[in-house]
Amino acid sequence: MTLDPPPISPSEKPTFVDVFAGAGGLSLGLLHAGWHGLFAIEKSAMAFETLKHNLVDQTTGPHLDWPEWLPAEPIGIEEFLKQYKPDIQTKLKDIDLLAGGPPCQGFSAAGRRRHDDERNLLFEKYLELVSLVKPKMILIENVRGFATSFTKSEKGEKGVEVEEDIFNADQELQKRLIKMEFTPFSEYSVMAKDFGVPQLRPRYILIAIRKDLLDALPELNVRPFKILHGLRRAFLARYDLLVEREVTLQEAISDLELHHGYRILREPQMKSFRHGKYGGISSIYQRVMRKDRSGNPISEGEFADSHRFPNHTDDIIKRFQRIIRDFRPGIQLSEKELKQLNINKHRIAPLAPNEACHTLTSLPDDLIHYSEPRILTVREYARIQSFPDWFEFKSKYTTGGDRRRVEVPRYTQAANAVPPLLAEALGLTLRKVHEVVCSQKLARRQRQEVYGSDVSDVDWVIIEPLLRRRNMRGPQTQVDLREIWNALQFRLQTKCQWNELPPGFPNAANVQYYHCKWKDTSLQLAQAALSSCAPEKAPDVVPDELGQYKQQAIPEGTGEKAIVGNGNRAINQQAGFTKELGPILVSITELTDLSFSPA
Repeated sequence: MTLDPPPISPSEKPTFVDVFAGAGGLSLGLLHAGWHGLFAIEKSAMAFETLKHNLVDQTTGPHLDWPEWLPAEPIGIEEFLKQYKPDIQTKLKDIDLLAGGPPCQGFSAAGRRRHDDERNLLFEKYLELVSLVKPKMILIENVRGFATSFTKSEKGEKGVEVEEDIFNADQELQKRLIKMEFTPFSEYSVMAKDFGVPQLRPRYILIAIRKDLLDALPELNVRPFKILHGLRRAFLARYDLLVEREVTLQEAISDLELHHGYRILREPQMKSFRHGKYGGISSIYQRVMRKDRSGNPISEGEFADSHRFPNHTDDIIKRFQRIIRDFRPGIQLSEKELKQLNINKHRIAPLAPNEACHTLTSLPDDLIHYSEPRILTVREYARIQSFPDWFEFKSKYTTGGDRRRVEVPRYTQAANAVPPLLAEALGLTLRKVHEVVCSQKLARRQRQEVYGSDVSDVDWVIIEPLLRRRNMRGPQTQVDLREIWNALQFRLQTKCQWNELPPGFPNAANVQYYHCKWKDTSLQLAQAALSSCAPEKAPDVVPDELGQYKQQAIPEGTGEKAIVGNGNRAINQQAGFTKELGPILVSITELTDLSFSPA
């Protein structure tokens, strides 16, 4: 699942801190998008154990660069503010991104919405942290109910009626951020399924940008959610996932079914259980997820982490068999149907194999497997959430009673996480915003570049794996593809010969070799698409009387054209394009007009 990182050192990457981090889904996605993670704040010892194991203790792959002044241990935001205020004001001042989402249980429509839930007020502490740090950008993820006002029908813990519109978390948050000199943008129903996650999971997302950064660019109208939805096609193409429909539940977890085999295990203070094996890979999504930390595929017959099948009684198995057989898949049972089955539960639904999964909750017995009379395993939860299979979950599996308010076992860790694929798409979006409004590269718009058509880091993160996968089959190369690309662009712009490339470029023979692989339509398309994705580096253009953008001709014999201006227009003027690479590159140009435009 790991993406090729952008060709920059960690010290040059934009930095983030993850607050209310849980098991680390948001951090993992941001790291995959090329962000440099400093540390995470998480109060639960159970959730922090999982985060620390995967993103702190490991020395290879994505991990947080934990600072020495802060112990790598669980801590609540209140205690963090109290104990480390001087460090926060000095060491975190002006960081690039403060990310995270306050606990959502009090806002969730799937749970008991309570205006007076103490967890609803934790974003007050979040705002206190914002005021101390003054980050360049803020990212908050929460349930859709975060943007819904509490009504009279929703009562507090003591049964006291709540006046209508007395509290709307989104409105309150945006009002407070504006007072703190931030410009907020929010969308209350971003669908995780649109970004490769095999789950509906509509989410509230807020992105805020410090006002002084936007004021320095009065000519630009920054639209973060246009960027997010504009990069969707290219993002899915990175993983060979379909754009036309979502990943289905069966495509996500069919290799984890019980009939693939198991062994009997016993863990300390636990009853014996069946530990499931992997079956064969039967979908693109399974191929993406089923890898170890080094990126190697996990073989059929191996045992999956946290893939512990429940020990249902015979009565429960018979009841689940009836539900799978007699009730509509993907539809929650009605109150009448629950009474017929003698089920004393708020909700239960048999899952549909050929659709995206219901939004997961921390109660695993809310959902029944589509073909086997059982609830899902933690590993299946993680797969549905888009955690790669190398990500291991720690601590106990479940909890109950009053302990649910203080304990965060494995099922809850997986269910409450930000899906890493969605987080990665958000991370690429924020990096695109960062390049324009936060980076020193902005000043370079006013001066001529040696590599005038070089692309931004985020654009290269998106396109490089496509070029590697489709044009470089065979042994992996040690050649820096971006340097090759820059050399080709330099030659196109200066019309120099191969032996006239400056010394700083790769060997001319290497450049010629990759020129042959990328020449003609593939090179034209990629050049146009990439140029159109970098507004801070795109050359100035003036449309002619017909509104068409011009192309700059290259001397005959090269078989190439340098594309100027709008990449969409230029690509459509090409005589043809390769079936394999062309359509994906065309989709990348959707970033052109969706990212930034004159105010």
